[in-house]
Amino acid sequence: MKKIILIAFIFGLYNVKAQVGIGTVDIHESAILEIVSNNSGVLFPKVELASKDDISTIPNPANGLMVYNMQNSGTGKMTVLKNCMYIFNGDTQLWEGFNNMSAHEIGDLKHSLVVSDHNGWVKLDGRSLSGLSAQQITAANSLGFTTNLPDLTDKLLKQKGALASTGGSNTTAITISQANLPNVNFTGATTDNGIHNHEIADMEIRTLDVVTGLLSGLGLTFTNFSFFGYDPSETMFTEDAGLHNHAVTVNSGGINEAINVNTENAYFSANTFVYLGE
Repeated sequence: MKKIILIAFIFGLYNVKAQVGIGTVDIHESAILEIVSNNSGVLFPKVELASKDDISTIPNPANGLMVYNMQNSGTGKMTVLKNCMYIFNGDTQLWEGFNNMSAHEIGDLKHSLVVSDHNGWVKLDGRSLSGLSAQQITAANSLGFTTNLPDLTDKLLKQKGALASTGGSNTTAITISQANLPNVNFTGATTDNGIHNHEIADMEIRTLDVVTGLLSGLGLTFTNFSFFGYDPSETMFTEDAGLHNHAVTVNSGGINEAINVNTENAYFSANTFVYLGE
């Protein structure tokens, strides 16, 4: 009889301890622990995690283990933030922040039509880091931002060079030199009337002009031109071997002014944010 009573007592004790209520005896059937208070909270263990993949501060952490982290530590996506709750994910073997349960990682980027910082997302507008929270500054430093955030205004994202670096220009000046012109020969021909001659003043005519001038001064008139073997009705010409060419210089009219090329394509404008936590 005594054995039966002892066994019943033990089973009753087990059932009583199957659910624990603190501040209440009306424990919800789905809860193993229910805490009720109007003026108190719950303190979780406080630890100093070295990074999200830290499994030495708490050796062999259980899946779902929760702690309150007390320091900023780690680099890049492995950064853990001070004064944040973390839960250990046994599948990934990483500590995940309670404010990071949506799978956002430090350094994640996104585009948005939101105009200002929100929920740990910080707008990349070139401002000083001094305006961010201490935790966000630590996260920014882990990404290589030491003084200012990058300014992504009017910039495209490219996978080129060092991460988080900027470069290039929205305006490109292009100067076209002769070497840049197409390798084309412009050909043509003049008209076929290139053989010609020119009328000239013969020396005989010049001599007669002098003689007749002198005689006129003496009041005499000289009309016997044939004396000099000259026929006044004859026109003097050069030889007709006039086939020749001419050197021609054609000016382009340019002034060597650079050409500004607008390389901007059609676009949809949005702000760019980086996740630095809250």
